[in-house]
Amino acid sequence: MVTRKRQAPSAARKRKAGPARGETIHDRIRQVRLSEGLNQGEFALALAKALGRPRAEARTQSQISSIEHGDSGVPVDVIEAIGNMGYDLEWLVCGRTRGEAARDMLGDNPDMLRVVADLKELQPAELAFVQKWLELYVQSLHRNHRKEV
Repeated sequence: MVTRKRQAPSAARKRKAGPARGETIHDRIRQVRLSEGLNQGEFALALAKALGRPRAEARTQSQISSIEHGDSGVPVDVIEAIGNMGYDLEWLVCGRTRGEAARDMLGDNPDMLRVVADLKELQPAELAFVQKWLELYVQSLHRNHRKEV
């Protein structure tokens, strides 16, 4: 069975869940809960389950409320549990998905977009070869640059 990473909740749910501007990790945690269709108590149990913990070790509804409202920090295990539930942790922590970060980095450069499209077509072994080759190439560039300096 192939499992896919859950993306950030849909734009419609984002609008219901919190503001787009100034959005915080606390807002995104609330969005995750709402996208799962859970109240805070149920979400606390779902987080414990995602970590393989018994019900007795689940956070309380008031702890979830405190996290969502930004009254307390976000414990690492909450982030881990949301990742275990299949959500994109880059979106959760930083507010943007890997795809958005990649598009920001590549911009509208058609050559780079073509290269990325070609990479998507490779088999895993071929992609691993290209990745290793690029790593070695970049290392050689760094070595040559140090020699010139």
